[in-house]
Amino acid sequence: MRLKNSFFSYLKENKKISYGIIFICFGLALIFAFGGGSDNKTEKNDHDTLNEYKVKLEEELTSLCERIDGVGSAKVDITCSRGAYSEYSGSKLVETKPPEVVGITVICKGADNSRVKSEVTDMMSALFGIGSNRIAVLPYR
Repeated sequence: MRLKNSFFSYLKENKKISYGIIFICFGLALIFAFGGGSDNKTEKNDHDTLNEYKVKLEEELTSLCERIDGVGSAKVDITCSRGAYSEYSGSKLVETKPPEVVGITVICKGADNSRVKSEVTDMMSALFGIGSNRIAVLPYR
């Protein structure tokens, strides 16, 4: 409970991080809301769609990491267990689920600092609901 309260108080104190998280969530919502229809266009295969999703998400996460105090240049790589998929009930679309992120690697300047490393790990954990054991924050060399 203490970790949860300290994370939210951290977000309250650091408006740039809070706005960054909101920006990413909004961007993901737009991707899922408007990225699905085919409109008589040729459909891309699942592999291409997953790669495009990963590249866009990694760019947004890199930008967000670079806004954290103490982080210099950064590079983010995500690992997904599967691509996006849709659930149907008969012919009616019930739900579309995004790709599941199961691991994240962040390479950044400043990762030698334990505070920076902790803040990056906490942010990624909060954004994707994954444990810190699935997040690697490594120094940029």
